[in-house]
Amino acid sequence: MNRSNLILLIVAMILAVILHYPIQPKEEQQILTSIDPKRVDNIYIVRTPLPDIHLKKQQQQWYLQSQLADQTLVSKILGLLQSRSFQQFSSVGKSLEEYGLEQTQTRIRFNNTDLVFGKEEPLHSHRYVLYNQQIHLINNYYYYLLRSDISHFIDEKEQAKHSG
Repeated sequence: MNRSNLILLIVAMILAVILHYPIQPKEEQQILTSIDPKRVDNIYIVRTPLPDIHLKKQQQQWYLQSQLADQTLVSKILGLLQSRSFQQFSSVGKSLEEYGLEQTQTRIRFNNTDLVFGKEEPLHSHRYVLYNQQIHLINNYYYYLLRSDISHFIDEKEQAKHSG
């Protein structure tokens, strides 16, 4: 076999592989909501049996009651709005109890938009979240962030002011 035939054979094999296994376009990632985090000025978190948390934005700063909130933590919570939804399906006709969404212990309201947290999905450790009659699977990180001790929501400098 001469060199040009060998090159043609290699090219043909490469084309055969490409045609047999076409390159799939990258799947578009679905985000949880289309809400712009910059437009949020009220966050209300229900965390049964833990105390509820009400964060309010005043002059570009977030406050927990009259104390300055941890701005980094609030930014992470706002990140929930644009977080990846790994899977989504309609809640219509579904048993919300099956997903832990019936009598939930954790919910969050951004302005007038509610997100309800359910059970952990056991296969990938994602969390079921109900939003706009859709059940989404999102990163479990946000659930644990919302369930943090209330002291984590207060700015460290603010805490030092009140403790000493």
